[in-house]
Amino acid sequence: MNISTEADGQRVLVGVAVDLAVSTVLTLLSVRLYFRRRKRRRWLIGAARAYRVRQVDRG
Repeated sequence: MNISTEADGQRVLVGVAVDLAVSTVLTLLSVRLYFRRRKRRRWLIGAARAYRVRQVDRG
């Protein structure tokens, strides 16, 4: 039986390339979502603080 190791090697390289591409995309997406959540949380904290200040000024 003649087994082609060149084709197997190419398949392995394609698999590694796809794996790296998927992991890179997932990492970038998770980092972007993390910073977006941090930004939103900071905005909510500032809005809550401003609301409390307005309530104190009224009363």
